[in-house]
Amino acid sequence: MGAAATLAIYQNFCRSQGGVSENSVPDKPAGELTLRGVIKPHAQAGLHATVTGTVVWVARQPTPQWTAGLAAQAAFFTPGNGLGEVARFAAQARILMEQAPRIDIGSAVKRGEVLVEIAVPELWLEIAAKESRLRELRAGRERLAQTLAVRYRQAEAHKQQAAADLQKAETEYRRAEKLLQRVSALARQQAVTADLVDEHRHGLEAATAARESARAKLRAAEAELALGVDATGELAARDAAIREAVRNLEQARRRAEATRLRAPFDGIVTAQTVERGDFVHGSPVAPSPALVTIARLERVVFVAHVPEADIPSVRIGDMATVALDGHPCCLLRGRISRIGQVVEAAPHGLRVEIDLENPGERVKPGMHGTATLASPSLTEG
Repeated sequence: MGAAATLAIYQNFCRSQGGVSENSVPDKPAGELTLRGVIKPHAQAGLHATVTGTVVWVARQPTPQWTAGLAAQAAFFTPGNGLGEVARFAAQARILMEQAPRIDIGSAVKRGEVLVEIAVPELWLEIAAKESRLRELRAGRERLAQTLAVRYRQAEAHKQQAAADLQKAETEYRRAEKLLQRVSALARQQAVTADLVDEHRHGLEAATAARESARAKLRAAEAELALGVDATGELAARDAAIREAVRNLEQARRRAEATRLRAPFDGIVTAQTVERGDFVHGSPVAPSPALVTIARLERVVFVAHVPEADIPSVRIGDMATVALDGHPCCLLRGRISRIGQVVEAAPHGLRVEIDLENPGERVKPGMHGTATLASPSLTEG
């Protein structure tokens, strides 16, 4: 594309911003302040490895050929054939994706997309071991719960039987007691012999012993039932162990998630320094250098520094017009969005940031230019 065509594109873009001069930047009126500065991304993020391992995946960009190949594979996909067919289709899709070009500078990515995956075998072994441990704990807890349930039902049945036996013994005791009282009354009238009285007295003593035995059995059954209820404390201990195992597994899975570097927002790749097979070294306290850098360019920021003498004249919300060095006829309009609180040493001055809309993403980070500020305080001064 020639310089004239490029200039025309920028002029059309600037007209959409509401301000363009066809020939040159107008002379600076009195009461205005001009500042040199540079364009920065409105948002930028570097993806760093916090684990150590080998890169096994770098995101690919679907191409028309890849899309067509996937559609051709899908035409033969029959889900009714079970998991084997699903696995075959997934493997074919993976092979096709491997043939697509990997992401690189200028590639568009979506929020949440896995851009880099790092293999850490020992971490996956740890997760497998923790999953196995959790399964064992849950199975053991289930077996214990079943055993306690059976034990409780048996203890409840023993208690009910003991209560029934006690009731029967109490009835027998009361019957023997009444018979002894009746026979004793007849003996006083000499209507029965003393031997019959002794016989009924022995019967009452036997009924008394049977009643005490039934009471003891009921107390034992109640103690057995209470022991079964107290055993639920063992269930609570098992539950606590399961919760701890779940927490350990979740922590391991969170560490495993760190092996997948995802795009934090929709944006454009501005730097990419990793290839499949590369060994990267990182940790949560000492991350690796950025493997992929992403920026959002639908809005950009013009960063400049205000000289000390002009600091009182600059306020948030002041209008600003930015002329880029490479396209001085194109004037971009915005407002001061942020003002620093510390005068920086290099470049010397107070940092100010001007947000600029960037439809079509034609303005690129790193472009230099000049901002003209129109502050009411400058005019008043």
